[in-house]
Amino acid sequence: MTNETLIKDLKGAAAIARAADNAPLLGGPIGLMWGVLLTLVLGLQYALLEQIIAAPLWWIAVLWIGFGVVGGAGSAILGRRIDQKPGVNSVGNRVETAVWVMFGATIATAFVAAMLSMVFGFQDQTAWGLIVVVAFMGQGLAYGTTARIHPSRLVAFSSVACLVAGSAALIMHDTTAVYLIGAIGSFFAIVVPTLLSGRG
Repeated sequence: MTNETLIKDLKGAAAIARAADNAPLLGGPIGLMWGVLLTLVLGLQYALLEQIIAAPLWWIAVLWIGFGVVGGAGSAILGRRIDQKPGVNSVGNRVETAVWVMFGATIATAFVAAMLSMVFGFQDQTAWGLIVVVAFMGQGLAYGTTARIHPSRLVAFSSVACLVAGSAALIMHDTTAVYLIGAIGSFFAIVVPTLLSGRG
């Protein structure tokens, strides 16, 4: 093998590596699904709490159980499809997967903490409003980290929009308006950018 052939092969390998690292992000369908679910469930929770929809408040528990079941099943199904797509092992997609796994762990931890705080009488229902804050701030971090590794204006927009929504939710965390903020924020920070990017 001549030096010229070796250099040509190395350049080819480098081009393949760059193409892999520039592979499109694949997590859009999962993000879109969760964004739609959050928009619907938070909007319905606000409507129930404000009695815009006249129904027993235990419906809220049913909504969130359904949210978890549908979201978990949807993530599993969509995740299997994504695993079969080319580019799934690119740097951008590996980072995206890692940050969202940690985000899920963060929300699960916050949920358990909120439950325990109410069981032991440390908090009232406002603890749930704080989870909305944690969720948006965590999503802002996740989207922002992904955008830094795989530059995308729409992903960066989602990050900023989530941080803005999280700030608004923090201000209103002890009122029912926090759920309306959550619904509106989820729609404009998650659903709209994902649809515009074509990643859904």
